Amino acid sequence: MSIPATMRALQQTSLNGPQDMRLISDAPVPSPGQGEVLVRVTAAGVNFADISKAHGTFAGGPRPPYLAGFEAAGEVVAVGEAVTDPQPGARVVGVGTGAFAEYMVLPAPAALPVPAGWTEQQALGLVVNWPTALAALKPLGGIAGQTVLIHAAAGGTGQAAVRMAKHYGATVIATASPGKRETVLALGADHVLDSLSDDLAAEVTELTGGSGVDVVLESAGGATFAASLAAAKRVTGRVIVYGLAGGEAPITNWELVYKHQVHIIGLNIGVLIQAAPQIFGELMGELFALIAAGVLAPSLPTVYELADGPKALTELEARATVGKLALLP
Repeated sequence: MSIPATMRALQQTSLNGPQDMRLISDAPVPSPGQGEVLVRVTAAGVNFADISKAHGTFAGGPRPPYLAGFEAAGEVVAVGEAVTDPQPGARVVGVGTGAFAEYMVLPAPAALPVPAGWTEQQALGLVVNWPTALAALKPLGGIAGQTVLIHAAAGGTGQAAVRMAKHYGATVIATASPGKRETVLALGADHVLDSLSDDLAAEVTELTGGSGVDVVLESAGGATFAASLAAAKRVTGRVIVYGLAGGEAPITNWELVYKHQVHIIGLNIGVLIQAAPQIFGELMGELFALIAAGVLAPSLPTVYELADGPKALTELEARATVGKLALLP
């Protein structure tokens, strides 16, 4: 297929947020280097990390102007030197840079095949949301027939976490806004609490008979972080922190000794891939087993046109969305 010299893409022009993201039509189409593949993007995933980057709060994030987005699925159209797999024509999903565009480059080892029978849209989340949820629950959270508190349970990662936690025999206490309650209950959650409640920790404590939960999947940040710490079981409770959608929330060593005697574990799926590839490999093996067993099934995301990327990010930031979001170049 003919590859153009330029393409449409979303460019972040400031660190003031996604409202300063602009659609441009003259971005250079990247060329795959050694060990890389060029993908014609057919669907790009929208994530909270995109919002953090747009606000300049993502550690080591890009400086504007930059092409936004990092998760995409599509067709391999060219390969760099020393690449034997995947080959042109393969449908892949992966994480790179500049995903909110018509073309992007991916490292060949990071370009996972789209499962047979799935569309590219359905494959979004396979390398970001689902592994994050599984890592938080299993190797880090050690969930096994215990009680877990899952924040933002109606989101892409939260929905996968609810399904997997129930599969592993956990009692699931989820949080979501009132309008998303039925969606989360349909996933199998045992209890759904209002994410905006001022008494969240007290409600969790009451549901657990005063003991607290064994594991908290914490992505809300801000004021909710304190509720997560208070809701965790003393001494043995684990709080897995993988997001800060509501802002930063500090904790001191004094508080860990005298107020919150819990395990706090940070999770960044990108760092896990780089620093612990064996764990990530085992994680993906288990993930595909869950897919084969029907525990996780593909679903269509809410889609936006590429030009509406700022709108999608703004609605995600305002917690006005359910499930996975995708941009269609």
